[in-house]
Amino acid sequence: MTDQTSTIDAATIDPETNYRIVIARPATVAGIKLRPRGDITLRGDLLKILITETPDVVLSIAAVA
Repeated sequence: MTDQTSTIDAATIDPETNYRIVIARPATVAGIKLRPRGDITLRGDLLKILITETPDVVLSIAAVA
C-alpha cells in the first residue's frame, strides 16, 4: 500500500480498477457508509467521488490485483 502524504489526485485513478484504501475517519460515498477499520475495497469510480468530496479522508490507496 502506498502512503500518501499529500492529497491524492483523482485524475490518476482508473475507474475500472479496484483499490484497497485506508481512511482517517468515517465517510459516506454514493450512499455507502465507510468506517476506518477492516479492509475497504472500492472501485475506482467510487474512490474518485470520495476523494473529490472529502479529500482529507483517504490516507492511502493500493490497486488490487
